[in-house]
Amino acid sequence: MVDFNVRTYSEDDGRIIGAEVTVISTSGDNLGSISVANAETLAEMQAQLAVIDETYFTEERLEEILENINESKEINATKLSGFVSSDFAKVSQLSAYAPASHTHPVSQIINLYDYQITASAYNVNIDSSVNITVKVTNRATGRPVTGVTVPVLKNNSTWKSGTTGVNGTFQLSYTADTWGLTTFSANNSQTQINVKGWKTPTNNSDYTFSYNHELCELRIHIASTIITANPEEFGGFVVPAGYRPATPVVSHIFVGNRAIVQVNENGKVSRYSYTGSAITNVGVYATLQWKY
Repeated sequence: MVDFNVRTYSEDDGRIIGAEVTVISTSGDNLGSISVANAETLAEMQAQLAVIDETYFTEERLEEILENINESKEINATKLSGFVSSDFAKVSQLSAYAPASHTHPVSQIINLYDYQITASAYNVNIDSSVNITVKVTNRATGRPVTGVTVPVLKNNSTWKSGTTGVNGTFQLSYTADTWGLTTFSANNSQTQINVKGWKTPTNNSDYTFSYNHELCELRIHIASTIITANPEEFGGFVVPAGYRPATPVVSHIFVGNRAIVQVNENGKVSRYSYTGSAITNVGVYATLQWKY
């Protein structure tokens, strides 16, 4: 013996459009099933299935189409940010404009200048003056340019500026106040001067004191004095603080008998005789140098 289970399918109006019959044994085993459908309804479903790929597609497929990676599809947008297509320039309308990459001869470029900077001397003594000259020319014509204001840097820091005259130049004066190389630059041009020499803050009848970027020099030129048996200061001069030696600096002088003059750590100058007795009416001429 077997049992038959019947499940029917109907539309909203109650019309049966299909049925499924399942055959079950007395022991409960499913022996098989069969589906029966209305022929007309079945034909309609087959027609819909034939076009379902074109009628329905996923969100992922829509995004893929809009991304248009290979630009294989032509996408026409009615509006972009509220603007209609006629508000945008077409490629054909841009033909009169410059392309992304193009060249011009120098003669077509305005305000393209060349800069030159020179010095009246390149080896300069400290505290002396040197003139720095800037010249501006038009690259297209090579002619001087008038009325151009140019900032001039000294050692890459703001220094002064000037405006070119009728010959395309201007001059600036510099008083050398630092030893070594000093670099002046105007736009893409630069020049260097080398500052050397000595500063001489003291120069009188008895002493000449000078210094440069590393050395101090004291010249003693006393016409007549006494060289004492014990160390005694000359007087009349003291080396300024900051330029004094770290240890005494000694110079030997010969005045019939040996004698010494020296500059001490306190900057004072002293002298004494090797003989143990004073030497009178002596001219002292000596030069002493040291690092500071």
